[in-house]
Amino acid sequence: MTREEVRGELVRRFPANGRFARPVEWASDEEFSFLLDPNDPCFNAELVVMHVAAGKVVSKKYLMD
Repeated sequence: MTREEVRGELVRRFPANGRFARPVEWASDEEFSFLLDPNDPCFNAELVVMHVAAGKVVSKKYLMD
């Protein structure tokens, strides 16, 4: 998947008025990360990190609380 495909999937799975807040993104050239919900203490330490090469996600990591 490309970054844009991942972002599109997040929009689909986390709609604006959905049950859960949309994850917050941080990005650099080689990776991008999503903090699940910075406003909810149950989820604010969970992070998903995706590594990118040649414009595509090549690996991902889920970092638990």
